[in-house]
Amino acid sequence: MKPDLKGAIAMPAEQELNAEKHSITYHLEGGVLIPDYMEEGAFLKQLEASGSLRILDPDDLDEEWRQRRAAQMEAQASGAWTAEEPPEDPFMAGLGTWGRMRLKYLTEWKRRTFYRLRAADELDEHLMETDRQARKMMEGLTSRMAADEGVTEGLKARDHMEWARQMNNIQARAREVVRSEVVFI
Repeated sequence: MKPDLKGAIAMPAEQELNAEKHSITYHLEGGVLIPDYMEEGAFLKQLEASGSLRILDPDDLDEEWRQRRAAQMEAQASGAWTAEEPPEDPFMAGLGTWGRMRLKYLTEWKRRTFYRLRAADELDEHLMETDRQARKMMEGLTSRMAADEGVTEGLKARDHMEWARQMNNIQARAREVVRSEVVFI
């Protein structure tokens, strides 16, 4: 059974239709536009043999779009719909909390520095270095404060809740120091 190809455009599946790159002329065969480089009747044989032709039917595409849009609107009305997140930048995926915090600080409060770093193509390196320094400082401060205040593994074994309370307090103080000395400068 032959597909109904009235009003469709046939072209090789691997070929992108781009008027700037290609100057392809078409002829009409049975109500279908066929590229001139294909012999008459060859497109149906190729379609049946290998499926390497993509048939574009504007009516089918419009109907598919309408169905997809109706499903989105229905989901949005019911509260189940969420907007698709844009793909995340691979650099941002590897950037830690401190680097992201620094980026936000630069964009909101230090725009000149932000634009200068971006123009010099040093922003990524700066954010990664800030993140590395902040993590290193956080680890060092936490371990030093814990040792100075006697928060040890022995306390953790004896009274886990007290150890957790003191460690949370130490980490909160260390975070404030890192924010003020590394991130928000």
